[in-house]
Amino acid sequence: MIKLDAGPQSGSVGLAFGMPFLEARSRGLPVVANDLPVFRELSGLVGGELVDCSDHDALRHAIAAALGQPARAYPDPAILSGFKWEQIAQNLIADIGKLLQSAGPRQG
Repeated sequence: MIKLDAGPQSGSVGLAFGMPFLEARSRGLPVVANDLPVFRELSGLVGGELVDCSDHDALRHAIAAALGQPARAYPDPAILSGFKWEQIAQNLIADIGKLLQSAGPRQG
């Protein structure tokens, strides 16, 4: 992510985990993202404009519209609180532990 006067910028066509998306939304900034499944899920929770990035005209128009929007506080910070790296890592470790327990002892 690159911070410019207009707000953070992060370009990716196919690689996505969603943290720059969430960070921008948590700061009240508009988001334009490639129409990928991860961004569809996130935009349903916190908003954001999804565009097929291979459609350069649509992308250009979406970015121009986003640049015209003022930054504003996101109305429900509780939704964003579940997307902290520490919490994500703890959940992942707990899930891996459950999987290992359910697999039982390794047969040698």
